[in-house]
Amino acid sequence: MRPGLLASRLMEMRHVEEACQEWGRFLDDYTGISSARGDEHLAILRASIRPYASLAVVRALDVRAREVARLKAA
Repeated sequence: MRPGLLASRLMEMRHVEEACQEWGRFLDDYTGISSARGDEHLAILRASIRPYASLAVVRALDVRAREVARLKAA
């Protein structure tokens, strides 16, 4: 299973720390590719972590996701 899809499923089950690890793997892959599906997964990532913003692991992931999005937009 691809990291973005697995991370989405883990987040749905509220396995937040495991989901963040998978989202991190997704971001590793996403930095080197350009695809509409990757863009969709990034949007899902950002939306799915919002409710858990009080957790340090989520805040760190959000910072990284924002940086990746900024680099992709440049």
